[in-house]
Amino acid sequence: MCTNEMGAAMSFVDLLRIGRERIQQESDRQPAKGAAAAVPWHRTITRLQGRRTATGEEWITAGEVFDALAIPVPARPSLARKVAAIMRGEGWRAAMVGPRSLRQRGYVRDLPVIILPAEK
Repeated sequence: MCTNEMGAAMSFVDLLRIGRERIQQESDRQPAKGAAAAVPWHRTITRLQGRRTATGEEWITAGEVFDALAIPVPARPSLARKVAAIMRGEGWRAAMVGPRSLRQRGYVRDLPVIILPAEK
């Protein structure tokens, strides 16, 4: 038998219950690892600006996104899905972008259309 701080005897089941409660309290205090890492990425991605086309679209290559997020090249394949999810949340969609002879993976979004009032 084990004893608690007051010297009272405790069963093994009680010790397990107390340990589980302590772990839950610690996990409630700390944010998830992925959530803490996504917050700085989200800020950077919202500020990204790509190249504008005459058709009213904006595009950026995936490499440029990773460079803006300061993600090292060896880590890029494992983080690509997380980055893509954040990009989709910001209105970007995955596409092959760039000049026809140099197409690369990247992201495209429609630019907002501004309608000016007609002059009289």
